[in-house]
Amino acid sequence: MVSELLAETNILTMISQILQQQDNSHSLVRYLKLEATWILTNICFGDENAILQVFADQYGFVAHINSILNSSDLHMIDQVYFLINNIMCTSSEMLVMAYRKFKLAETIINNMNLML
Repeated sequence: MVSELLAETNILTMISQILQQQDNSHSLVRYLKLEATWILTNICFGDENAILQVFADQYGFVAHINSILNSSDLHMIDQVYFLINNIMCTSSEMLVMAYRKFKLAETIINNMNLML
């Protein structure tokens, strides 16, 4: 159902456009990016076909997520971990995809150092 809705709408394109906005001191841009990431988190809950659509190269979401994981914005990092968790709990194939695309072992260690 979700994958059909994604195919029929341009929601992923709109989310991609939000996430490609330049970071600046304006809190609205950060808020919109946080909300867009939250939407991706919900889309990626339990539907492998939807997850595969989300991570099509044309949207650039992998680069966005990796950028967040390498940032110091703990609220955004927290949201991305929820997103990744949704992906990993879908299937063993999605678990492997998440580890590879997001370099999770290295990223988790780096983020733990941030939090300490």
